[in-house]
Amino acid sequence: MFTINWVFALSMCEGNDYYTIHGLWNNDSWCKAPAFNTTAIEPIEKDLLRAWKSCPRFNHTDKELWEHEWKKHGSCFGMTELEYFNTSVRLWYDFAALCDLFNGGAPNCYIGIHGVPPDEIDF
Repeated sequence: MFTINWVFALSMCEGNDYYTIHGLWNNDSWCKAPAFNTTAIEPIEKDLLRAWKSCPRFNHTDKELWEHEWKKHGSCFGMTELEYFNTSVRLWYDFAALCDLFNGGAPNCYIGIHGVPPDEIDF
């Protein structure tokens, strides 16, 4: 029996007062992905610029981080690029406050989910 396991990772960037997305990761990584296409995520780019900022400590632009996360993790979920990033933003709206409440200001917050695909989480 195959169990779906995934982690939603958030980071508190230096100077920020809220957690931003670091990634949505599943059991696999480095799946064969179509090339990262910034045009595919244009409909939600405004949300991404707030929810999925690259922290200065990562030494990447936002788009470089998004490309890395798509290539390494996002393509493994069986979603389109837009679905993956849109799902991640939706999860950020649902879960970021939990990190604020229970993580004590630590720089990273990890939320592990087992058995339910991320695009089927419904609050």
